[in-house]
Amino acid sequence: MDRELHVLTGGYLLASLDFNYTSQTGGNVRIIINHVIDLVDDIKSVFPLLNYETTFSHSVLNSIDEAKAFDKEFLKKLHEQELLPGIDLKYEYEPVYYRYIIDGNPVIGIADIHVNFTGDKKELEFTSARSIREDHQLSSDSLEANVTLLKRLAELEFLNLPYLGFERVY
Repeated sequence: MDRELHVLTGGYLLASLDFNYTSQTGGNVRIIINHVIDLVDDIKSVFPLLNYETTFSHSVLNSIDEAKAFDKEFLKKLHEQELLPGIDLKYEYEPVYYRYIIDGNPVIGIADIHVNFTGDKKELEFTSARSIREDHQLSSDSLEANVTLLKRLAELEFLNLPYLGFERVY
């Protein structure tokens, strides 16, 4: 379910939301709101207006369309004034690449997750620090949170990590 939403107006980035789930129904979101101003002769400038992190939660979302509807309502509820009602907004979900360090004390490896939210595709590639035989791949749909996918990785017999720790690399 982790995803990155870009809100555009006239090809300019008006808002960016980076959803990071800590469970299947909530987590943290980093929000950047930009201000687009007309300078002269159709020349525009974009500058940051707000940049902050907050929490969110929702009931279980059963489809990508439900997640898209949640995102629009969530953003509208927080920033209706900044999004200037009445202007034409375009919502885009960019393919995203996440990297996590897998820690079983000591570090066990790295998990790379490639997400195409609108394509309903999520691929995890685990590279072990212990043995090449432990390298593994998992697939999922876009509705499974990264944290849930990482927990599935930890439950694999060859890893057997009941107390898996992981940290996202930015």
